[in-house]
Amino acid sequence: MKYIGVDGCAGGWVAVVFRKGSATVVQVFDTFSELWQAHEEARSMLVDMPIGLPDATMPVRAADMHARSMLGPRKSSVFAPPLRELLDCPDHSQANETSRQLCGRGISRQAWNIVSKIRQVDEVLRRDINRAKIVREAHPELCFAALHGAPMDHYKKTLLGGLDRLHVLQAHFARSEELLRTSMAAYPRGTLSEDDVLDALVLGICASKGRLQSLPESPPLDGCGLPMAIWYHAPESSNFKLNKG
Repeated sequence: MKYIGVDGCAGGWVAVVFRKGSATVVQVFDTFSELWQAHEEARSMLVDMPIGLPDATMPVRAADMHARSMLGPRKSSVFAPPLRELLDCPDHSQANETSRQLCGRGISRQAWNIVSKIRQVDEVLRRDINRAKIVREAHPELCFAALHGAPMDHYKKTLLGGLDRLHVLQAHFARSEELLRTSMAAYPRGTLSEDDVLDALVLGICASKGRLQSLPESPPLDGCGLPMAIWYHAPESSNFKLNKG
């Protein structure tokens, strides 16, 4: 039985694979299609990438608004995903103009930079919508906050931010630091960064623990039938709750 956390990285995609009764491994794939083909029998796969996409008729996702309301000091880590109509735009300039025409706001450079990866996941899931029962969108900061009981205090790319997140992970998976170090030794810095591994690791831990909840609780479907939801593990003892105000 496999439970997998996935994050985009400079080298493509990093996957932390939890197998019941055997070692946990970190793998890097060039494309999401290759990752899916290697792990299509997974029980659960949480991916840090927008899946159900807004469009001109529904330009704002409730999932993103709920996530921001829960993350407090880390709310800026949740940025608006691009409209589905922008996936085929050739560059940021045209995507920005098209977005303004369709919904009255542009697309950030940060969102544009992951459009190619959004497209990769979207293509895999649209080939078989049932795959969306396994491959679900998650957000590392939401997962860290749920495991920790509160949003993390420090930005993830700072020394304190990395140490704090590693401490949270070790409380749930004792080999977290060992896995991080061996991964960084196995792949060059131009392929993988420490925060990529930590993000994929927290998603893998949450996938393996189950008790997944979605934001919102009853997610709508996008125009292609994919749920517009962000998933996270909700520990029974956690004080981390959705602020619906």
